[in-house]
Amino acid sequence: MKNWIGFLLVMCFSTVGFSQQPVEIGLMAGGSFYNGDLGNFIQTGIGPVTGAFARYNFNFPLAVRANLAYGSISSKDKVHPTSKLFFKSPIFEYSFQIEVFITRPKSGFKNYSVKYGRRNYYVYNFPVTTYVFVGLGKFHFNPKAKYTDGSWHRLQPLCTEGQGVFVTRDGPYKLSSMVIPIGAGARFPLKGSYSFGFEIGVRKTFTDYFDDVSLTYVNTQVLGVAKGPLSAYFADPSANPDLTTTTPSAARGNPKNKDAYMFAFVTLQYDFSKVRKRKSFRL
Repeated sequence: MKNWIGFLLVMCFSTVGFSQQPVEIGLMAGGSFYNGDLGNFIQTGIGPVTGAFARYNFNFPLAVRANLAYGSISSKDKVHPTSKLFFKSPIFEYSFQIEVFITRPKSGFKNYSVKYGRRNYYVYNFPVTTYVFVGLGKFHFNPKAKYTDGSWHRLQPLCTEGQGVFVTRDGPYKLSSMVIPIGAGARFPLKGSYSFGFEIGVRKTFTDYFDDVSLTYVNTQVLGVAKGPLSAYFADPSANPDLTTTTPSAARGNPKNKDAYMFAFVTLQYDFSKVRKRKSFRL
C-alpha cells in the first residue's frame, strides 16, 4: 500500500516544477454504491467518496492514471428485510488504470465559421473528451453494525457466520481484496489549464464479505458460547425465532456472487501540458 501511495504522491508533486509535460493531477468527489448479498446498486443507498489522481497522457488515444479514493458504504438487507441485517464500511482504494480516449476536442470553443451573404457566422462546439478505462488495484474495508444500545461494533472479529467455530467454516475473512475498476468518463475544458469532468466506474472485487454476509446462518446458541452475546446477536439480529429464513443452515447470502461497488465522481484536473511560459518584458 505504501508503494502505491508513494507512487501517486511522486507523480503529483514532481510535476510542479515541470511545465508543458503531458501530466495532469486532479481531485474527485462523489458517491459510492454497493452491490452484494444485501441489495443491488439501485436498492442500496449512496455513500460519500473523495480522492485524488495523477494522469500521464501518451499519444492519443492512451493514458495511464494512478488513483487514491476514500469513502464509505452502508446498506440494510433489501433482499430479505425481515433478517434486519445491516452494515456500514469505510473504503480505501488505490488503483492503477489504463484509459482509452474515444473523442478529443479541437482547440478552442470556436471551431469553424459559416459564411452567409457578407457575414461570417461562427459555430461554437462545446468540446468534450470522452474515455473508457480498465485497471487493477486493491481496496480495504471493515464492516460494522449497530447494537441495540446504539454502539457500533466491527463484525469481522465476531465471526458472525461461525468462522473458526464450526469445522465447516474457515477462519476470519481478510479485510482487503484486489479490485478491477471498469468504467467511462468525460472531461470539459475550463479556463486555462483546468478542466472538469464526470466519471462512473464499477469495481469488481474478489471478496464476498464486504457486507459480512456470504454463506448460511449458524446455531447462535453455540456461537454465543464460543464468541459471546454480541456475536450471536449480529449473526441473526432478527430476534424472531419463528422466522424460518434465519434458522441454522438457511441461506444468509450467496457465496457464488462476489460483492462489488461503484464510484460516481465529479473531477477537477490541472493539465501541465497547457501551461504557457511567461513572457519577458523589456523596459
